[in-house]
Amino acid sequence: MEILIGNFIAYLLFFLCLLHFNKYRLNLQSFVALSFAIEAFLGYYTFKTGIYQKTFGYKDVTLLPIAPYILCLLMIVMLIHPLRQVEAIRKMETNNNVTISEKWQNYLSFLFLGLVGLYFYMNQLLVSQRSEFVEYDEIYENMASGNLERFSSPILNTIYFRLITLIRLLSPFIYYFQFSILANKKKNERKILPMALIFSSFILSVFPDIRSASRGAMYFSAMQLCFFVFIYFKSFTRGVKVVTVTAIAGSMLLLVIFSMAISYSRFGEGKEGNEQIFRYFGEPYPNLGFNVWNKDIRHPYGKRFFPRLTTGRDKSFAGREDRFTYWERQVGIPMLNLKTIFGDLYVEFGAIGAFAVVILWLLLLRFCLYKARGDALATVIFLYYNYDIVVYGLFNNHLSEDTLKEFCYSIIIILALRFVAHKMKGKNDLNRYLAERHRRGRYGYYYSDNDTKDKQ
Repeated sequence: MEILIGNFIAYLLFFLCLLHFNKYRLNLQSFVALSFAIEAFLGYYTFKTGIYQKTFGYKDVTLLPIAPYILCLLMIVMLIHPLRQVEAIRKMETNNNVTISEKWQNYLSFLFLGLVGLYFYMNQLLVSQRSEFVEYDEIYENMASGNLERFSSPILNTIYFRLITLIRLLSPFIYYFQFSILANKKKNERKILPMALIFSSFILSVFPDIRSASRGAMYFSAMQLCFFVFIYFKSFTRGVKVVTVTAIAGSMLLLVIFSMAISYSRFGEGKEGNEQIFRYFGEPYPNLGFNVWNKDIRHPYGKRFFPRLTTGRDKSFAGREDRFTYWERQVGIPMLNLKTIFGDLYVEFGAIGAFAVVILWLLLLRFCLYKARGDALATVIFLYYNYDIVVYGLFNNHLSEDTLKEFCYSIIIILALRFVAHKMKGKNDLNRYLAERHRRGRYGYYYSDNDTKDKQ
């Protein structure tokens, strides 16, 4: 038990140190550290109250090792460190000479909402196929077993499932556009449109998570919004700050209600359902010491997280249960259990390999940030992916082949947007030059002898 208490105190001290360095103002780094401190406390709480043992059976707390908790904290510190650079994003935007106009940012935002609307429409077509209402526990079981609702047309199926990936890929860009627009609005300017687009994007993006009955996905959607709030909140006017806090509080309340409804549907109402919520968020740290560290694990060495890079192909599974069952046989431990980012990478690569993968990611991130220096959009997106990895690390590892693939797609989108912005800037500069030349020409002033010859 002392190990779990010490683990919580270590994260609490880490949070307080970050808070102290930021003059006791909560910023993105300290916010993430606070999330891990709460997670560590819930680990202690669920074990102390016996909630953890109800699911995982009796555990001898005196055998709990200290090494995995030290290594996990060290990995979290390494991943949180790059997030300090979000403090410079507003300065980058001020000095950035190449930007996309607000009009085109709004166009892209409406396009994103159109994609979400298409997903809604296709989802309603699938729902209409049912003959009766389906509870959250049935939805979750169907998702886990691979019994997903599908269209009869393979093309429609491809469009439907690609839409979710596309929404997830584009959402950080849309948040960046609208938060940036909102932060640059002055007191006497209308702010309704960017605020409406921000919260519409959030609520609509959470819908796939609710539909899949995933409490974890809903939590990550909320954390995604928090990333952009922490970057731009200080730049908001007082009225916008009040509306933002109120809207976020209301949205979080709705997510809590949906999360409780999902838990009650799957585990029963009352005490049992509430305990399962605490168990879900409190199991990673006890699992790390009891069920993962120093067990007889056959490390896959990248075959699970990077199948194409290590084997040249990706093994297909009928559903989540099939995937977990397969890797449980391969590795030798229950794969469904949450175990923190370090625990998951330890299972895959061992202790040294886990840190090697994280160091390689941080080197890649540093290289991309160096290439993007002064570019606010690219810096935000790159840091967002690091934030996504570290926040997901509360439960399991998210530094996978799919994440790297989405990271590369984001780089392509950034380059495309930069190209368009340069073209638009060049066109605007040319129009301003021609307008100025025409204005001066009316009064007989020319920039050069060539201009005089042109007039003659």
